[in-house]
Amino acid sequence: MPLAKALFAVFGVVCLGWALARAPRGEGAGGRWTAILLALAAVAKPVQTDFETLNLNVVLLALVIATWRDLEARRDTRAGVWLGIATALKIFPALLIIYAALRGRWRAAAWGAGLALALTVLPLVPRGSEGIRTTLVAWVRLTRDGAAALQGHSQSLMALVDRSGAPRAAGTAASVALIAWAAWWLRRRRPLFTEMALVTHVAVLATPFIWTQNFVLLFPTWVAILTAPPPALPPRWRRAVLIPIGFVSSGVAAAWSRPVRDAWYAAAAHTWGALAALAVLGLTPPLGDERQPPLN
Repeated sequence: MPLAKALFAVFGVVCLGWALARAPRGEGAGGRWTAILLALAAVAKPVQTDFETLNLNVVLLALVIATWRDLEARRDTRAGVWLGIATALKIFPALLIIYAALRGRWRAAAWGAGLALALTVLPLVPRGSEGIRTTLVAWVRLTRDGAAALQGHSQSLMALVDRSGAPRAAGTAASVALIAWAAWWLRRRRPLFTEMALVTHVAVLATPFIWTQNFVLLFPTWVAILTAPPPALPPRWRRAVLIPIGFVSSGVAAAWSRPVRDAWYAAAAHTWGALAALAVLGLTPPLGDERQPPLN
């Protein structure tokens, strides 16, 4: 078991390093690595927690970056393979499959959906048709009951609404509204990486229950913000806005002590930071907009 854990951790480090090296370039080599390291710092505690719990989010991050690279290069079949694996590992990347279909990348969407289904069902084939049905029904039941039991305790948007004392339906409505806003935002094209970052970001927040380590997947959001900051955000306001949002998003305060960490999580600080970062990313203008940078 120690060897297996060590190998899995090393695999995670390789995935994280690959994702950092393959993230999109900014202006100039120095600027590129500055943005990459700042984006990594903005998800510092989620990365640490992902390794601490031996979770899969750094693997998912590498798969999202690989999907972007292959879609950018018009290698839709291979992009669909990465999407299928990511969705089979954790279901919320399925929103990226819907995004691929929305953008007319049907081959990527078809491969993603088909492979995700195959990787989910094929391991159950030895159990027979009745075993497959029983297992999938049990999985749905456990997921449903687990979501109800954890109401208000995770870091999702739904849990944030639950903490306010609102009815359960209000949290569901908020998640649906967030996805609807993303669909409205996508009606005009932005750079491919920016669009994928936003869809991944929304998928994380709209999932019924998520934890600190899932916010590793906000790394593309920070790369998109830092390498192509929205012209709608005046340069003199960038530090004043991005530094506090990045501090909250990073979760470094939660590493100070157990009571501080518990208070940080109870306040849903990661969720608030994710919503603020999403608002900044949403300011990215559509391609073709002729916006002049503001005067200093």
